[in-house]
Amino acid sequence: MPRYSVETVIDLLPGLAEALRRRGLRIGTSQLVEAARLLKSYSALEAREYLDEEEVSLVLGAALSLRGGHAEALRDELRGLLVAARLDEAARGIQEEINERLSALGLKPGARVVKKRILGGGPRRRERVAAYLELKRVGVIRGPRGRERVAGAAEISVISKRLARLGYRSIEDAAREAGRAWGEDDIMLHAEARLGAGRELGDMDTDRLLKLGEAALRKGDRRLLRSVAEELGRRILRGERVDSEKSLEILRRAGALSPAHERALLRREPDLVAASTLPPRELASLAESLGAERGGLLVSKALKRLGIGAARELVANLDPALLWAVKKHPLRGPEASLVDAAAKASRSLREALLYAETGEPGRADMARDLASRSLEALEALGDPRLGRLSRGEVEALASMALAIVDALEARGPESVESLVATLRRLGLPRALQVLRGLYSRVTPEARGLVARAAASLLYRFASREGLRLLPRRLTATHGPGRLEVRHTIYRLGRLAQDPLVFRRRLRSRSIGLALDVSGSMIEHSVWALSIAVLFASNIDRLVLFSAEPTVLEGPFTPIQLAETLLSARFAGYTDIAGALEALGGSRGARRLVLVSDLKQTLEPGDPVAAAASLVRRGFKLLAITPPLHDAATRRRLEEVGVRVRVAYTPRDAAREVLRSLLR
Repeated sequence: MPRYSVETVIDLLPGLAEALRRRGLRIGTSQLVEAARLLKSYSALEAREYLDEEEVSLVLGAALSLRGGHAEALRDELRGLLVAARLDEAARGIQEEINERLSALGLKPGARVVKKRILGGGPRRRERVAAYLELKRVGVIRGPRGRERVAGAAEISVISKRLARLGYRSIEDAAREAGRAWGEDDIMLHAEARLGAGRELGDMDTDRLLKLGEAALRKGDRRLLRSVAEELGRRILRGERVDSEKSLEILRRAGALSPAHERALLRREPDLVAASTLPPRELASLAESLGAERGGLLVSKALKRLGIGAARELVANLDPALLWAVKKHPLRGPEASLVDAAAKASRSLREALLYAETGEPGRADMARDLASRSLEALEALGDPRLGRLSRGEVEALASMALAIVDALEARGPESVESLVATLRRLGLPRALQVLRGLYSRVTPEARGLVARAAASLLYRFASREGLRLLPRRLTATHGPGRLEVRHTIYRLGRLAQDPLVFRRRLRSRSIGLALDVSGSMIEHSVWALSIAVLFASNIDRLVLFSAEPTVLEGPFTPIQLAETLLSARFAGYTDIAGALEALGGSRGARRLVLVSDLKQTLEPGDPVAAAASLVRRGFKLLAITPPLHDAATRRRLEEVGVRVRVAYTPRDAAREVLRSLLR
């Protein structure tokens, strides 16, 4: 509640008496004198010069002998006068600040503004720049560039009152939110004033920061450009959304572009590969981490701009399945023919996978045609080889595409058995994409075979990545537990500081797992669920969510999890808040894991509020998110106590689920 000085209230007494007389009350001068005396006495007894509105109403009501409705009338009139007095006081303070800044710039109301003259140079230039920008922001300095003038005295008074009514208490508060429509010169001046005042560029929003970087480039301000590039680099590595093309140019011109920045930007915008300086081997690794669709586009654009030597190195270190988008490259001779055949085989595999997902007959026809043309092209070749790319690899891609199409069209148990061995050569997400398409098409008796094949693939992937079952026992250098004699003797011989080693049972923990199955999250959710197959009995509750959450109660068997994955539809909007509320109903698990890009697309849910409620109830919540996530939601989640981890590859997502079980 705001407080008012006693002197201010006493000055308002004549106006208050007049307002009460208009309401029919009889207020005499002697009563006003008594009211002023009581106010001063109350202030002295409380040892406070400022009183709040309730205290003032109490003292004046007693002095003027007002009760009931008359006391309410007093409060109403007093409140209006105090608000007006507060606004007048704030307006006077703002006007005084405006006059001080005009004086510092050597300007008067109505004067013409010449920026070179008023800003000048010297040690106090930054203070003058800040004063000029604040006056311009609030409208005291106005007019087009080169013809700016100071507002008149009457206009300055109006501006001060308007700012006071808007709730500002100083010109600095009013000018803090810089206008987005500033010109280049004003952006540069604004940066100079902020840096001079010790404020970091981290306070700026990303759009303003990019404008500032572009202005620094045009003006040739190397110091400022370097500062902007360093801040942009930090935001890129944190996973925040930026304009990738502009950011790449600013970082390169500032000499602050590192391979880590390039990789982060190319993950967001593969088209930037045309301006990339990454070596071919790193481009190949990046393309594989992006997945088949976006990785293939990156490879296609890279091969268009690379020379023969670099193109050969890129193809030699690349998964041949990523060549599906390649139509132009600099290679010649047998190597070129091999790459062209691989591109056709890769496209045939892509069409087969799209047929598994959509069921469109045209996709199957296209897959067969491309596979046949690829195999025909290989007949005219000898046995050329280019690193990982060989005749055998191309034939395997084409044969795999044909096997997938044949299995999807046969729809019988025998087709499942013949397909499993073929799918083991595919990456996990693409293999499961085929099995999901097959699961929805085969006869009911064949679905069990598909589920077992999916569970086997998930388990094989987890084992290949070094992810093991939870150990039944754990050794430690502190009790309780049974003394491990052999290890203790060994540590005694080594004169270890803590020689005693104990072996104890490891408690099996339960978790609640929520997987985002919207279209953009298919890879991360699939890989996270693959680790869940290893620890199916540890999952207390599983929530699959897009627009609506699907809640499944554990514990599960690997086959049940595989059936759940195969029947899930990765599409639709995202309601994270609803999923967290459903996850919070877990019966025993106090550790909860959310795998999502943190983009709440359904109103009016608030995932941060839902997460904060879970944390207050004692749950430990871990959020696993890909690089292209909602950075603002991530920061808010961390503020309420959620542990957030960015998974740059689907493997990272799987490992984070494992860590949540071992903690």
